[in-house]
Amino acid sequence: MKTNQDVQVYDYVHTGVEKVSIFRTIINFILGIAIIASLIILITGVGYIEHTSSPEFLFQQGLSHIQKAEQSESPSVRQQYFQLGFDSFMKAAEQENAAAQYMVGYWLSEGGDGVDLDIPNGISWLEKSAAKDNDAAMTHLAQLYLISDGYIDYEKAYAWSLKAANLNNGRAMYFLHLLTADDTFQYYNENESLGWLKKAVDAGDPDAMFNLAVTKFEVFSSSSKTNDDNPFESMKEITTLLKKSAEKGNNKATELLKKLGQE
Repeated sequence: MKTNQDVQVYDYVHTGVEKVSIFRTIINFILGIAIIASLIILITGVGYIEHTSSPEFLFQQGLSHIQKAEQSESPSVRQQYFQLGFDSFMKAAEQENAAAQYMVGYWLSEGGDGVDLDIPNGISWLEKSAAKDNDAAMTHLAQLYLISDGYIDYEKAYAWSLKAANLNNGRAMYFLHLLTADDTFQYYNENESLGWLKKAVDAGDPDAMFNLAVTKFEVFSSSSKTNDDNPFESMKEITTLLKKSAEKGNNKATELLKKLGQE
């Protein structure tokens, strides 16, 4: 038979066990929440690191740096942001981002803004981008092979221009016009040259617009203009081409418009 003292001892021990059990439950609950929170933070942190080191993020970061550089009036700040931009593009390019490879290749092949001119290295990066069907890289390669001293190669210029033109690049079409218009080149073909010129105009190339306008103006100004059924419409077409070219930054078109009194 339990005495009152035994009952008190039992109640005390039983109550103590319950308190310890509740306390442990609370502690375990808190620890569980802490562990889950830590896992969420860890997963989020890893995801953020992966995101900020992705080639797409680095490329956009590079563009942001360039924008800040162009907006700054301080030479030192501009230089700092240009360097940050180039570094971001390089990191993205090393991760096989075609757009970044083009930017790096373009920058190296042109030099400036703190980046030393390095045409061979620039060509290497442009070729990597072009291999991923980047038509801008193809077109810049064609331009380098057309006009860069020590690197002129008309066969490569024609090949890259043709590949980019097949991707509907207007600038490449204009280059093909130039290559097929020169009777010293193996690609010389007057009809094909005019065809590429018109395609380049349709694709919005400003130099092509200017050249076609000049060609039409020469015809209009020649003695054959008397055979023009509608000289007003011909001149209107010429002016329209010049204005579109000028709007896209062609300074020669702007100058010719002034001479024609159409600025």
